[in-house]
Amino acid sequence: MSWWLSNEAEHTTTDVRASEKPLPRRMQEWMESRKNIRPVSSWWPSAIYDLCPREMAMRIYSPKAEETKAFWTFRWDMGTAVHEWMQERHYGPMRVLLGNWICTGCGYTVTGKMPGELHSCKARWRAWKYEEPRFVFKRPHWKYPIVGRVDGELDDEPPPGCSSRRGLLELKTSNANRFPIDLKTDSLWPKYEFQIQLYLGLMDREWCKVHFVEPTGLFNPKKHGCSWDIPIQEIIVLRDAEILARALDKVERAEEFLKTITVPTTQWPLRICDSPSDYRAKRCLFAKECFDDVGMEALIGKIKSGGSVPVEKVHASGRSGFLFRGVNAVDGGVSV
Repeated sequence: MSWWLSNEAEHTTTDVRASEKPLPRRMQEWMESRKNIRPVSSWWPSAIYDLCPREMAMRIYSPKAEETKAFWTFRWDMGTAVHEWMQERHYGPMRVLLGNWICTGCGYTVTGKMPGELHSCKARWRAWKYEEPRFVFKRPHWKYPIVGRVDGELDDEPPPGCSSRRGLLELKTSNANRFPIDLKTDSLWPKYEFQIQLYLGLMDREWCKVHFVEPTGLFNPKKHGCSWDIPIQEIIVLRDAEILARALDKVERAEEFLKTITVPTTQWPLRICDSPSDYRAKRCLFAKECFDDVGMEALIGKIKSGGSVPVEKVHASGRSGFLFRGVNAVDGGVSV
């Protein structure tokens, strides 16, 4: 008999008193207690697709702390863990992943493929940590650059029609039923393809291998015509210069708008969502003010009193022709 079962008077079936909250609940509250004000300092590829000029203006001239939603934070943390596992336990040792490899024991860095042996620093706990490649793109007259990073750069067999072995790797983590692709046509959702096209164009690469990793192992790729058993679905994306050009034009127009917002006669920009029930509106930090005339007027009054942006009184109604859907850009201005 184990020692902890020998004295029933001292050991109960649970260490949590009835008055205490369950540990997962306390974990959620702890995660959501952290707040963050995210300053506007760059354009992120993941945000350009459905960039809203009204939200951008609010972030610049009336910033407020974002409430951390534990559900999304938890999902992002799990996705990050799977990314690192795939990079450092599979692609790296296979010697197909290019980039900076940093020794966790001393910080020594090797550029290129993952070394076959640990660094000679003799630190007790050391391994090779992969540093994801980053890029910065900025036209001379822009206020903000486009800043991003990719999950990896590959040295691998190129797709048919491509000449270079160097391409990009993009990792997506999801469950077996919610990959952001149409498994019948092997096509990406437009927002993900848009983001990857920005990576390809700004990093001057011909192709990207997108790997959807299902970490529970329930996804069976053979049911979808693949020749492997491991729970990875591969989609290959080839560079499309037209999508990149339209994306840069979208940022160009946004930059032009930001230059005019300080003019006294400038009106508050229109939004891109039709209603508070839109998927994007549900996740927008400023949705409450955006869809309420009183809230918008109060926000504008607050900004005017602070002297940040002298804007005219406008109503919250009205939608901006500023949304980018796939390869089709909606024409129109960003203000009334």
